[in-house]
Amino acid sequence: MVSEYKHVFRFFAHFDGLWHIQPKELYHMSTVLKLSSGTVVELCDGKGHLAKVALKQVSRKDAHFDIITSSHHLKSDPRVSLCVASKVSLSDLSEWIPPLTQLGVDTLSWINPTPLNTSAKERLHRVAISTIKQAKTPYFMNLSTETSLADHYTHHSNSCDCFVLDPQAPLPLIHHLMHLTPATPLKSLVFYLGGSAGFNKESRQLLKDVKAGTLSPYILKVSTALISTAALCQGVLATQKLSKM
Repeated sequence: MVSEYKHVFRFFAHFDGLWHIQPKELYHMSTVLKLSSGTVVELCDGKGHLAKVALKQVSRKDAHFDIITSSHHLKSDPRVSLCVASKVSLSDLSEWIPPLTQLGVDTLSWINPTPLNTSAKERLHRVAISTIKQAKTPYFMNLSTETSLADHYTHHSNSCDCFVLDPQAPLPLIHHLMHLTPATPLKSLVFYLGGSAGFNKESRQLLKDVKAGTLSPYILKVSTALISTAALCQGVLATQKLSKM
């Protein structure tokens, strides 16, 4: 049986105990969609706060509404992080944010000694806002530039279960994931992926003792590997949750 789905518009807003709808969202609500009094919409801040509200009055400058429900969603454990061991382009990040956010990835990291500039951050923030509105997810995905792969691995190796994606690995990635013990609290999961040229010699030496798994016998595009890893991981975690019930 297919569940019935009723579309409710979602809008981005800041929450500090009170909801503050952003000017661009007010313009869209009042001028583009021309929402009328009584329309029920959702507000989300990308940090887990959600509210369902009934509009009373909307203009380009302000909105008045009654709150129907309000909630704060906690992130579920274990957290899933992906780290690309190379520089990535702004267009790549813009392409990856929507599917990875939809698949529940907590953090996407990449190696680049130079932090994102203000213009790049603003562009990615717009992509993130669009994603949480369309996918109805409660959280933005964290984006993190790392100065080196060694720094990232040193920071996560003791507190997380780490895995390397390698097309030449003797075992599939799902083998390692299925052998995570569901009876014990799981650590956060970190997956390392090579860039378009794969891992360099230094990276392979650094990660030589990390469990290596493959998604395919073929060389995958970085975007394909990222999405496949996230989807596989969420499927395994969902199966493990069912086994506990």
